[in-house]
Amino acid sequence: MGTSSRWRLRSVIGVTTSPRQTETLKRTEASLNNAGFNKLHLFEDSKANAWKNWFYALKQLRKDYDQPYYGIVQDDIILCKNVDQYLYYNTPSGADCFSIFCPTDYRGLSRWNRQDHYGAKLWMAQTFFFTADATDSILSSEEVWRVPGDRAIDNRVGLWAKYNDRSVYYHTPSLVQHVGYTSTLWPGEQIKYNRAASDFVGEDFDALRLLET
Repeated sequence: MGTSSRWRLRSVIGVTTSPRQTETLKRTEASLNNAGFNKLHLFEDSKANAWKNWFYALKQLRKDYDQPYYGIVQDDIILCKNVDQYLYYNTPSGADCFSIFCPTDYRGLSRWNRQDHYGAKLWMAQTFFFTADATDSILSSEEVWRVPGDRAIDNRVGLWAKYNDRSVYYHTPSLVQHVGYTSTLWPGEQIKYNRAASDFVGEDFDALRLLET
């Protein structure tokens, strides 16, 4: 197995970003590049309407690109190396949606673990990837608009999964860490322990090493 740049997950990546007290976007962009995601599309949200910006980003990417996978990530994450190439070889079979960020409570015994905590019980939307078919499904879903307010992206994805019989998987160990120390939606709120990954492999870790174990 080589590590040539041509061996990449065929995906398009959107980065949703909002003004923060402590800026994290530059670090996130550099880390995404280090992970192999080089063609990033920024979607800026000046009004902190996280849900609508997220939905618009996914809709715009689907309109502009024809790819097997569409990823929307947030602007306060860091990743380990070569995640893109790793996903070329290892994506969860049959998954409609998957996350390479794994909060502590979602750690599993295998690499990919399906989470059936749908609806309001599904959480953490740092790095959601959707198949093309799943992208079309969520963009036409009525359930995602039933949650009041302009937040709760993860809960909306959970509702979509529940009512459309779709699967959501999280990766163990976490290939991503949540590094934003304040929330753009709740200024001053410190990250709780369960909003971070307790088993993040580290930025210097090469994800391709996981293929050897």
